[in-house]
Amino acid sequence: DISSFDPFNKDDNSNNVDLLGDFVDIKPFDQKLEKPPIISNTNEKVFDLKDFDPLSQQEIDQSIKSDQMNSDLLKRSREVVSLRLSSGKSWIEQTISQVSFVSKGNEEENNSNSTNDAFDVLDSVDVSKSDSPPLSIPLNRTSTDVKGFRARENYLRLHMAAREKEFTDIYPFSVFTGTWNVNGQLAIECLKPWIDCNTEPPDVLAIGFQELDLSAEALVFNDSSREDLWIKAIENALPKRADYFKLKHVRLVGMMLVVYVQTKHKMQVLNLEAETNATGIMGMMGNKGGVAIRFQLHNSTICFVNSHLAAHQTEYERRNQDYREVYNKIKFTQFQPHLSISDHDVIIWMGDLNYRFEELDPDQVKKLSDDMDYDKLYLNDQLNWQRSLGKVFEGFSEGQINFKPTYKYDPGTDNWDTSEKFRAPAWCDRILWKGKNIQQITYRSHVELRLSDHKPVSSLFNVGIKVVDRSNERKVFEEIVRKLDKKENESLPQVKLGKYDFQFGDIDFMIEKKDIIPIANIGQSLVEFEFIPKLDETDVAKPWIRVNPSSGFIMPGDVTEIELFVLVDKLSAPLISLEKFRVDDILVLHLVDGKDFFITISGTFKPSVFGSCLQSLCYIYGPISQLSLDKVIKYQNKSSSDTTDGIFDNNEPLEIPKELWLLIDHLHKYGMTQENILLQCGTDEDIIKIQKHLDTGTGGKLPGSIFSVGEALLLFLEALSEPVIPYRFQSICIDSCNNYVLCKQIICQIPECHANVFRYLTAFLRELLKQSAENKLEAKFLAAIFGVILLRPSLKQTKTQSKKTQNQIAQKKAKFVYHFLVNDFRD
Repeated sequence: DISSFDPFNKDDNSNNVDLLGDFVDIKPFDQKLEKPPIISNTNEKVFDLKDFDPLSQQEIDQSIKSDQMNSDLLKRSREVVSLRLSSGKSWIEQTISQVSFVSKGNEEENNSNSTNDAFDVLDSVDVSKSDSPPLSIPLNRTSTDVKGFRARENYLRLHMAAREKEFTDIYPFSVFTGTWNVNGQLAIECLKPWIDCNTEPPDVLAIGFQELDLSAEALVFNDSSREDLWIKAIENALPKRADYFKLKHVRLVGMMLVVYVQTKHKMQVLNLEAETNATGIMGMMGNKGGVAIRFQLHNSTICFVNSHLAAHQTEYERRNQDYREVYNKIKFTQFQPHLSISDHDVIIWMGDLNYRFEELDPDQVKKLSDDMDYDKLYLNDQLNWQRSLGKVFEGFSEGQINFKPTYKYDPGTDNWDTSEKFRAPAWCDRILWKGKNIQQITYRSHVELRLSDHKPVSSLFNVGIKVVDRSNERKVFEEIVRKLDKKENESLPQVKLGKYDFQFGDIDFMIEKKDIIPIANIGQSLVEFEFIPKLDETDVAKPWIRVNPSSGFIMPGDVTEIELFVLVDKLSAPLISLEKFRVDDILVLHLVDGKDFFITISGTFKPSVFGSCLQSLCYIYGPISQLSLDKVIKYQNKSSSDTTDGIFDNNEPLEIPKELWLLIDHLHKYGMTQENILLQCGTDEDIIKIQKHLDTGTGGKLPGSIFSVGEALLLFLEALSEPVIPYRFQSICIDSCNNYVLCKQIICQIPECHANVFRYLTAFLRELLKQSAENKLEAKFLAAIFGVILLRPSLKQTKTQSKKTQNQIAQKKAKFVYHFLVNDFRD
């Protein structure tokens, strides 16, 4: 009976369950123009992962999906700020190189020779009929696999970007987007009423799905056999009046985004990339989050985002948080500096956003829907409210909604939900957009598709795409080249920093602090800057420090602001004790062809039970906030010592940390039958309150929702300076994952406080599984989650191991933990 175990009561052992038992110490264990020629598609390797079986001994046979990334052309810079340039010599790159490397002699001769030499290359191409990419200077950031050009070449691109309107025309392209939560159903329904619902075939189609697969294997290991079935269903429904090719698809568990483009535009698609972000529990389970595909079409950049945000009526703050996380954290790493969702001309966001109606009961919503009183419904729509408050989708637009709520229906019918839960209808499924020259033509739902408890939604857009006028482009380019040749490029870069020393004071766990580094170009030449690692180091800064942008360019007379962030999170907290809780660092700001500047950062991390070690916590009877910093440092430094005599004021250690007991005790009292406990996220605000409660020893019930307490438990375990299964024992645990007896023997060999925590925690999880009929938990889910937490890999392992290797090891860790969820340790 876990409820009877009280680590505060050291005297009354009669009420405590012996979770330790008696053990034998056994030794070692992606305007219609002229159609270009067709080129062959890039073959994609199939992602194949066998069914997960925690007790199976079969090896994992998988291959990683890969797409050939176009790294010759660069992303156009709309704002003349930070970009890095390519040395990949496409034919247009050779043009710029020839302009750049003209020798400095007589100015008149130099003006003539430089442009003539350059345009000898340009004239070799019939720009009026060419099927080559448009003759625009590549005004974009480059792929990370190429080095920077000289400042002269950078100058050309920056000035071409600033004058882009002089040589581009806007042509209309039709873009179709669709979103559908398919509720884990198989692709057995014809999708033509949804996908082929337009008079004319669109130039681009982007289709987003949610809940494609609800299986444990998909949730935990992002493996699903259903994506091919749904892609086939899409392709069977594509308009037959045009020829399409699949540009790219990306999937994160149940979320999948597929983009198709008419084949006649194939040669104009550049710089394709896809990224994902999971906002599910611990950010590791992609049941919620977003996927994105970006590319360049002619001279415009487009980004499609498909997301599935947090469910339930009252969880709008969590949905807001999920949106912000997807919007801010998706980075396209093919480019340097990395691109964000916001760095695009056209952004279209679709998905099951899960926003509901406020102040309306289910019967009111149904009556207003049947009466088609959509204006009143919209006034009570959570997404409308949150957007008006500026909390989500700032700068985005949404068309007028003239269709019934798309959720929730009885599958196979047009009837509202009649299940026991009796869900209120809602406009969960939405499509929004951001950018210039975008006109929404249609916004509709497709009630004729009845496969799911959601109805699919679609929208058709008329998007203005920038197409280069090559004649005007040539004129602008020639003018810039002539002006450039008159400039002196010999002067050294000169900048002035507004501040060199940054003091952040006290830093709290999971609370980010921010400051600005102003850099002014006070010289006469273009300045290229970058932060570089210090001597004998590989990283620019400590793990808790981040700068944005980390590199870029500054025009003469301009000022750039670099954002400086300090955040101690679950990844960096285990490392902070090694620095005696100081966040101090020195950043090196390097000017290309110039000098270095040194920026100092200082601050102190306030000790927290999050990021501490188990052994020291077992010896701390009172709140950690009441200990002096010196004493906390002493505890942390000595906790791994072979002997603890005299180190912890001769206190008798608690069997497990009191904070861990408080978290589990709360879950045991209030959450045993709560559906999806430990699988559904809490809120950041609640997590911070819980952390402060534990750090200060505040009495009474833990604050926040039961889901927040569950997430706090996972965060506590994940942030430990040494994981529950210490690093030195993890290899043998992985090797022994198929033998329960060996697994038990290993637990007997790890340090006592670690063993106590492991046994107590797995005993609690077994109690949770006894209530699986109500809480819907499965041993496989819990094993996968706690496998990567209790046997958390070191930062070095995470950096050096491939995704394939990490996935294989994660499954073996899940097997190890699984044994203790289906067997009583004392048996």
